[in-house]
Amino acid sequence: MRTYRNLTALVAFLCCFSVWADVPLEYYKSVNGKKKVELKSAFRNVIKKATVLDYGSGTDHTWAGFYQTDRFNGNQVRDRYSYEVFYFPSNHVSAASGMNIEHSFPKSWWGGNTNQAYKDLYNLMPCESGINSSKSNYAMGKVTNVTVTNGCTKVGKGSAGSRTCNLWEPADEWKGDFARNYFYMVTTYSDLTWTSEGLNMLEQDEWPTLQPWAYRLFMEWSRQDPVDEIEKQRNEAVCNIQGNRNPFIDFPNLAEYIWGDSVDYAFDLYNTSTSIPSNEDKPFFAVSPTSVSFTTVSGEPSTPMLVTVKMDKTKDKTFTAQVDGPFELSDDPDADDEDWSKSMMLLGSLKGSSFYVRFSAQDKGNYKGSLTLSTKGVEDVVVALSAVVGELNPFFEDFEKGAKSSYAVAAVECSSATWQLSDALLAKDPNTNGTVSVRLKGSGVMEMQTDKEGGCDSLWFYAGNYGSDTGATLQVSYSLDAGQTWQDIVNLQSFDGWKRYGFAIQQPGRIRLKFKGDGVSSKRLNIDDIRMSHFDEETDLVQIQNSKFKIQNDVDILFDLSGRRVTAPHKPGIYIRNGKKIFVR
Repeated sequence: MRTYRNLTALVAFLCCFSVWADVPLEYYKSVNGKKKVELKSAFRNVIKKATVLDYGSGTDHTWAGFYQTDRFNGNQVRDRYSYEVFYFPSNHVSAASGMNIEHSFPKSWWGGNTNQAYKDLYNLMPCESGINSSKSNYAMGKVTNVTVTNGCTKVGKGSAGSRTCNLWEPADEWKGDFARNYFYMVTTYSDLTWTSEGLNMLEQDEWPTLQPWAYRLFMEWSRQDPVDEIEKQRNEAVCNIQGNRNPFIDFPNLAEYIWGDSVDYAFDLYNTSTSIPSNEDKPFFAVSPTSVSFTTVSGEPSTPMLVTVKMDKTKDKTFTAQVDGPFELSDDPDADDEDWSKSMMLLGSLKGSSFYVRFSAQDKGNYKGSLTLSTKGVEDVVVALSAVVGELNPFFEDFEKGAKSSYAVAAVECSSATWQLSDALLAKDPNTNGTVSVRLKGSGVMEMQTDKEGGCDSLWFYAGNYGSDTGATLQVSYSLDAGQTWQDIVNLQSFDGWKRYGFAIQQPGRIRLKFKGDGVSSKRLNIDDIRMSHFDEETDLVQIQNSKFKIQNDVDILFDLSGRRVTAPHKPGIYIRNGKKIFVR
């Protein structure tokens, strides 16, 4: 159970809590009664007062902020630019592999100066690196001639008023979100000097700042895609970090008073539509999410899931969290097994108090339980918990399920893992087992984006030169912390034909692999049929040629991995002989 021993810290926390109860209407009070340009200027004077994080990775930097603002479904990164799946690294402060920090309002538009706008989390989003490069520093608009798309974001040509220029267009479900971000930026930073591609969309004035074609389109998008819970939660999360808010989320009709149908009317702060959390005098006690489902494999605990509790005007400023069944709690997702418990006491606030819940290591089956949250004077909140524990399946990646025909960066879901391929593709070649293999340039990288459960005792894979290429080298490494750090397995310096390689890893836990070329891009390799045995499986790396295999006695009888007897193996693979695994090639 966590207790608070630092009285000064506790008092400071509670003071911060009581201040928060007086906002955000008081936060905005100076804007009341104003309209059009005066209203926009009044909001700028309020919301520009922000304490932004340093840019990049590390504690108190952008990626640490994204971990609070753009994380969902456990440890997944919310990417508004693509439908790819990315995860935060285990240290929570470094960049997610395959992603960039994207300025939705490009930094080149004000000359790239490292100012508040450069670091403002309302302007920054995690973004898949490939589409980030494609959308460049173009203005946001309606793309009519698409040249690049990833199924979510479009890039191409479109109309910007009376001219045609390069534009990018978000997916329909994010158009309102980006429109309100742009409203925020042209309000907060209207005093910046606009340059570059920004002049296709912006004017150098306090009002309207956006060119007419732009604010009319963004108003349309904002109406069609209204403020939702995801947007409100991010507004709260950024506010908790920076101390300022996006008023176009708090007041969904505010843009109408600045650019729309209400520019001739004074803005009435206290009698207008708002998405601000209720500030009435009744107690408020809520939890997110309201149910949690886990999946794991036999003998392995699940990935921890974040739970956030918000409370206001309750009798106590603390609450207890308790779980039943084979579920556990901790305030540290990386805590040792012995530090996970069945109950905790925490301080809570409207800003949110967070902790983690996980499913403990159990045998195969379906499990149910509950998380109960309690504080004085309010009805308990109960979160339903469930878990599905499956078998620890063999890891065999033959790349037959995946599809990727270009060398551009992309994440590809295959049979046993999701792989990010950079300067690599999946193609047919004489050096393949089956239909396709990975073709990796010397400058390429193929990296697992998902972990293999159960650790790894031994690793095998096929590799060889592509076509007539020579001189390629290959670095193979593994990670036990979701790709944050890597340990070398081998550096292969030459290849003579299409061969199978095997290496002892002998590491428990969750593991992922990375294959990296270490030469010039014209030196290409083929890689195929990657296998990993589990940590607790002692697997012989004995290789037997199929043509030489003969049954001499009962000890030599083979079984496949499903337990079926094999009288004469007709294809390469792993078989059981005398209780041990062998590889027949």
